[in-house]
Amino acid sequence: MIGVAGFVVLCHGEPSVVRAAAMGCVGLAALGFGGRQRGLRQLSWAVIALLLIDPWLASSAGFALSVTASAGIICWARAWAGALAGWMPRGLAEAIAVPITAQLATQPIVVAISGQLSLVGVLANLVAGPLVGPTTVLGFACAAVGPVWPAGATALGWLAGWGAQALCWIANLGALLPAAAIPWPATPAGIAVLIGLSAAGFLLGGRLLLRRWLAVLAGLGLMAALLRPATAPGWPPADWVVVQCDVGQGSASIVAVAPGEAIVVDTGPDPPALERCLSALGIRRVPLLVLTHFHADHVGGLGALAGRAVDVVLAPAGHAGAERVPLVLPDAEPIAAAPGLGMRIGDVRVDVVSALPVSAPPIAGEGESSGENDGSVVTRIDTGRVVVLATGDIETAGQAAVLGSGQPIVADVLIVPHHGSARQTAELFAAVGAPVALIGVGENTYGHPSDSALRQLSQAGSAVFRTDTQGSLAVTVAEAGLQVTTERPG
Repeated sequence: MIGVAGFVVLCHGEPSVVRAAAMGCVGLAALGFGGRQRGLRQLSWAVIALLLIDPWLASSAGFALSVTASAGIICWARAWAGALAGWMPRGLAEAIAVPITAQLATQPIVVAISGQLSLVGVLANLVAGPLVGPTTVLGFACAAVGPVWPAGATALGWLAGWGAQALCWIANLGALLPAAAIPWPATPAGIAVLIGLSAAGFLLGGRLLLRRWLAVLAGLGLMAALLRPATAPGWPPADWVVVQCDVGQGSASIVAVAPGEAIVVDTGPDPPALERCLSALGIRRVPLLVLTHFHADHVGGLGALAGRAVDVVLAPAGHAGAERVPLVLPDAEPIAAAPGLGMRIGDVRVDVVSALPVSAPPIAGEGESSGENDGSVVTRIDTGRVVVLATGDIETAGQAAVLGSGQPIVADVLIVPHHGSARQTAELFAAVGAPVALIGVGENTYGHPSDSALRQLSQAGSAVFRTDTQGSLAVTVAEAGLQVTTERPG
């Protein structure tokens, strides 16, 4: 309690600090003496008291996670640690039992928030647990001695910083595992199924942990699952032609060339996200990589291609950031994009429709420039079965250049410019006439996709699909026309 009070005094009474202190009080109640019944009673009183003080905590996801995690630990961690302690050291048994019970209790809430089921949480918590206490104590000690002994505070802060850095390394390494998190529908039915599975885990977990061979097999099965990319049932469809990968707030488009080979247009912001998508599609070779421009949300995932054979990189000339490409892909042949440039990749024809020179340098402090957006490489990719128009982040000036290029731009599939921003021209959508429009987008503060862009696409006769609500999107060719398979319902 002294530590919690000191935390509030040190960090002031900001709302986030008060909420964190409330979580600490809940944790203290969970550690009460007297076993399951007294622990639950103390937890219940803590929850009632905190909600009387601040009723808005009832709508806080962090509060719900703290309460449910504490309840799981109180009810099952001691018994499960006892079961494991029958065949392993007690300290290790507790280190395993506590995160397992906490994760089972909180999993339905986590999925409701994120739409993902974490498989790596228990392992990451097991590894990170021993670092949390020393790092926290060192941080508090640094703050306490700083006013009177700056040199000592520097040393304590340096040690605490390494502890915090180690926690970051653990989190990043866990996230890099191919199946660190798998999509799970955050629908009432999906959450109800997950609650049932969590309840079954609580009922059967103690029996499983009593038997060494069953527990070891379960652990090995979890490790094998983490090393194998997880995909939704039925994903991807076997005969996919075009895929818009779900890479968060960014864009990565895949066009099939041959079994195990595909053209990649942009890489999104996150290497693990692109790695999961390419692995699920079975892509081992990339005969052509098109980088529309060098903003992070389109090239940040470049590292996912380092382990694959990339033959040619087509990118705009004169854009800042191009120097990174040969460092990541030293064996790939670079080609500067120019309007009218055409090439054939197997049976696929690729034509550059537009690649405006950058009209103005980025403004200092801004994350992007309209000049670089409008300078995006726009390509028309004809597979013989489907025609794709990939547009990067072109805005009104870039779209005017595409309309005035004199080149064919009619397509079956449109990769919507700039994640569906409001800077669109209805004339482009009408001229392309694509029956299918794919938007690569994630959680963002830019308002993507905008209502105006969605309305213009609808008026142009395009059926719109988006990765933020539907996951990765796959286009196949059926007898009745194009068919789009979504990785998750939405």
